[in-house]
Amino acid sequence: MNMFTAILALCLLFAAVIACSGTETSDSSVSSLTTPSISEGTESPADRQSDSPIEIPESTVTIDPTMAKPITDVSGRNSEVMDEATKKQPDAPVVLAWPEDVGSNHFGKLGDDISGWEGGWIRPHAGRFIWGLIEPKAGEYDWKFTTDKRVERWQDKNLAVLVTIWPFATWDQDSCNHDKPEAIGAFPGMGTHLYYPCNEEAYIDWLTAVVERYDGDGIDDMPGLKYPIRHWEVLNEPEMQGPKLTFYQEDSQSYLKLLKVSYRAIKSADSESVVLSGGQAGMQSKFVDYWQPILRGASGYFDLGNIHSISSSDLDFFASEYRDFLDENGFGSTEFWVTEALVGTPPREQKLSEDQLARRTMTGYASSFAAGADIIFNVGGHDPTGGPGSLSEKTVEVMAQTLGEFIGVSPLDDNLIEFEMPSGSTVFVLWDNAVLPPSVSGEVTVIDYLGNENIEEAIEVSGSSPRMIIVGPRP
Repeated sequence: MNMFTAILALCLLFAAVIACSGTETSDSSVSSLTTPSISEGTESPADRQSDSPIEIPESTVTIDPTMAKPITDVSGRNSEVMDEATKKQPDAPVVLAWPEDVGSNHFGKLGDDISGWEGGWIRPHAGRFIWGLIEPKAGEYDWKFTTDKRVERWQDKNLAVLVTIWPFATWDQDSCNHDKPEAIGAFPGMGTHLYYPCNEEAYIDWLTAVVERYDGDGIDDMPGLKYPIRHWEVLNEPEMQGPKLTFYQEDSQSYLKLLKVSYRAIKSADSESVVLSGGQAGMQSKFVDYWQPILRGASGYFDLGNIHSISSSDLDFFASEYRDFLDENGFGSTEFWVTEALVGTPPREQKLSEDQLARRTMTGYASSFAAGADIIFNVGGHDPTGGPGSLSEKTVEVMAQTLGEFIGVSPLDDNLIEFEMPSGSTVFVLWDNAVLPPSVSGEVTVIDYLGNENIEEAIEVSGSSPRMIIVGPRP
């Protein structure tokens, strides 16, 4: 009978708790129940299992029939603490990392695509990052059909991209430059006035929005972005000002101002971004004269130098001269890229055959890397004249596949360059009858400038024509 009485009393107690549903407890009774303090190192109320045994110590349970809510719910949790603990927190931004296999190659290409090698770079030219295309009216942005679609396509192919920024919008230029001379030979989509922005603040807002959309920090990013776009080039060849081709209509000091304003905007949106100065058209005196005052005032306003070489007689795409130019103007520690390399017949020389252009392609790229160029973009067929032809294109492809991911380069002679590969192997490029160093012996893999491959004894190899020699495991 005593056991029966005890069971009956416990049941009545549970019934009383349930029956009081809708009543309210005082703050003082909440802390005296089953909810322990999290600071004491005990289990958080939100972490308890709903199907755990219910233990209500008789000595701690009090019921006040005048209250609107029960002291606890039936699981023993305090409702106010539970609601606070389980309240949904906002998701943290998803920050995108730069993939290891993107941009791992030192070879790039002008245009929107690459085929034939992995890890390569593209430099869309002129590209779609034109102020007036993305913001056709002040304050109205069109991303989907201007840049988003391009970025999706590039990232589907794991391409690293160097974006050229064009600071021109017709509605902006018309507000203060409509009465100035029109540009001759301007690219489509840029308008006919290519001056410094009239509304500098509007330009900064646009550029900041562009970088923010593609920086991969999880804030205002393009939907579906896979990895960041990090490399931004401020205009292209600003010294090129007609009569057949014009990219900018202002002097050196105007471009310097544009570079500084753009650099600050880009870095404010993405501190990890890499800013390139606008590609210098070459090392001819008229181009040097335009860029000299820019470099004198541009310290701290670009991360990489930028040189072009179009059908010049210079063996290494101006890499040696440009390296000296940077050094002389206080940029001795600044690396540089050749963002346009076109192998062609130099001015006033007899036209070179496709085979000769292919030979010059191998020696030019090897020499340019040896002189300090970090990334080289092949113009190739993007050149309106058709470029140096299919043999030269094949040479670039074979080089990119064989030594494109090098981790070190050393010139051993004017016609002998050594490339250190991540696999532990070494690739030598030699020409003009150069021979391998005496330390190299045994069988080696020989690949000529047209991609023909065979195995030879190291002592018998010579640079009777431009070729690559692989020593050690195949890259």
